[in-house]
Amino acid sequence: MKWSKDEIAILEMENLRGPEVELANYGRVRGMANGMKKYEASCWRCAAVRRSAARGAGVRAREGTGGGAASLATLRKLNAERRKTEERDTVISWLGRSSPMLARR
Repeated sequence: MKWSKDEIAILEMENLRGPEVELANYGRVRGMANGMKKYEASCWRCAAVRRSAARGAGVRAREGTGGGAASLATLRKLNAERRKTEERDTVISWLGRSSPMLARR
């Protein structure tokens, strides 16, 4: 992704040569910027998942020391069901966006 940022910077410097160059580079720059946006969003999501897993490890470590083990087990079960549905919906939305055949529905 570092290369994409460098390429965008080079193309934007080339845009100073005139409106013809700017028009020719417009699609390339927008395409690269869109790819960067999606990459950065997925990196942010992965970091959020790691933070959530770390918090969950702390809860599991404290689980045995208190009297709320049953309620935590219930919450864990409900969260697992929610995550399964969330993951399914995410995969379906990714497939719909990436496949022209599946996007027609």
